[in-house]
Amino acid sequence: MARSSTALVPLERIVGAILLMRRQKVMLDANLAELCGVETRVLVQVTECISFIRIREMVAGHADLLKRVGFRTGEDGHQT
Repeated sequence: MARSSTALVPLERIVGAILLMRRQKVMLDANLAELCGVETRVLVQVTECISFIRIREMVAGHADLLKRVGFRTGEDGHQT
């Protein structure tokens, strides 16, 4: 399933994987994983990791505000 990182996916395959649901264009994780040449579980793990990092950065960036409203954080922005 793995592809060369320089291989381009034909536009028709990308467009064919896009679904219209409730007037929103969406793509199933299985289809996106296939287009990226990875297993679905790997795509989901990466997505969860990116989401966790973004949440951590957001909390760290707002540590002062969170402390003022009574939310305790460690020095690195993690909840304690």
